[in-house]
Amino acid sequence: MLIVRLVDEKQFDQYVIRHIQLMFESADDQIIHEAYQFHFTGWKDFAVPEQELPILLFIQKVRHYFEKYCSSSSTPIIVHCR
Repeated sequence: MLIVRLVDEKQFDQYVIRHIQLMFESADDQIIHEAYQFHFTGWKDFAVPEQELPILLFIQKVRHYFEKYCSSSSTPIIVHCR
């Protein structure tokens, strides 16, 4: 069984950061993974951002979280675009 739990959500002007916990349970085992989702909301569909600073600050925030929480492991950064 897979259980997904939202641990925390931080709202910013043009992006949202979600801390998610994934628990994989079987009859004899439980594995827990932590994930962060960075959702840039300032980029509208079929358009380009009006200013470059918000996306640059967003990238800086992603790098900060990666260095703080993931750089010592083999955790990848996954990018999903529409």
